Amino acid sequence: MAEPEKIKEQYDTMYSTLQAMGLNPKGDTPEDLDKWIRDYIEHQKEYKPLENVLLSPPPIVALKTETGAVLKVAPKPTVTMSSYAPKVRNFSGGDNKGEIAYDIWRYDVKIALKDPTYTKTQKDFAIRRSLSGSAARMIMYQGLDKPINDLLEILDSVYGSVDNKEQLLSEFYSAHQKEDEDVTTWSNRLQDILGKGIEKGIIPYHEMKTMLHAMLWTGLRQELKDVSGHKYDSIQDFNHLRVALRHQPKKPPSLTLLRQLLLHLNQRMLRN
Repeated sequence: MAEPEKIKEQYDTMYSTLQAMGLNPKGDTPEDLDKWIRDYIEHQKEYKPLENVLLSPPPIVALKTETGAVLKVAPKPTVTMSSYAPKVRNFSGGDNKGEIAYDIWRYDVKIALKDPTYTKTQKDFAIRRSLSGSAARMIMYQGLDKPINDLLEILDSVYGSVDNKEQLLSEFYSAHQKEDEDVTTWSNRLQDILGKGIEKGIIPYHEMKTMLHAMLWTGLRQELKDVSGHKYDSIQDFNHLRVALRHQPKKPPSLTLLRQLLLHLNQRMLRN
């Protein structure tokens, strides 16, 4: 093959190769194409190729405090949305025997509303479907577009506690352990009374344990108070005091019983 024809063939092959690479070569002669390639190479030295830029992201700068200490930023948690409606137990307004009380149902509702894995539509559906009987009939005519908070306000006005702060505090401070109540039942009754005030926002939550600690011992039956005063003075936490009182004998022997036992022993000794 003659030299000019060989050069022309190499030129055509290189030109086609550059076009296949997505480039737009310029030059009608091998000399012009050679110049375009050299210029292209020089131009690329001034700029990083796009793929290299993508593979080399800018460095992450750590957040620091005024003193220079590096702040540790916890990764943002991801929330997986549920495809099912939340579980809310049934409430009929007292029509169904053995169902949960209204305040327990409201607690279920509060948990469902706070759960981020459910949509607003799922929560509204679950709350409406949990109602039956007279409770469901009460909101049935409010319309399907009635905001759920408005429906809860209606239900609260019928089934919720109407005690004011003075009434709740009077009930709390006048309470006493009953003869058939153990320490656990007695302490739960105190928490239930106080919980109504906390739920309504009329008693501060941070005062709850202090108030419960005082009344748990103050309202005890006298025979338990007589043998547990030192525990009340030394244990300042409500839950710890409850555990300690549960360890006390349920029915400590009275002084009268001890005197009768002592008299009985003396009489037997005299007979002998």
